[in-house]
Amino acid sequence: MLPSPDLERTTRFYQDILGFSPWQPKEDIVVLSRDRIELHFWKCEDENIPANSGCRIQLSGIEALYRACQEAGLEPGPLEGKPTGRRVFGLNDPDGNILWIFQLPDAAPA
Repeated sequence: MLPSPDLERTTRFYQDILGFSPWQPKEDIVVLSRDRIELHFWKCEDENIPANSGCRIQLSGIEALYRACQEAGLEPGPLEGKPTGRRVFGLNDPDGNILWIFQLPDAAPA
């Protein structure tokens, strides 16, 4: 679970920019899903906690998502290739959570 000082802002970002679908099982929790990815957020009062939180998301089609982030005006970190063949980039959400987006070498684009 990732922290969010503003669940409404978090939901708008993931829904409008990254194409996730929201579900709110409780007032202080929101679940966002897209394809086989599911992210859970909890209402956090301390804005320093998200600035020190994050997760890793494995997917295929990393180049398309990277371009979509750039076209949406986001500032993803560089899309890097690692010696293992893994491709990765970092992206901060509006709360400061870092998302490490990666694709394994054998993952074909979706």
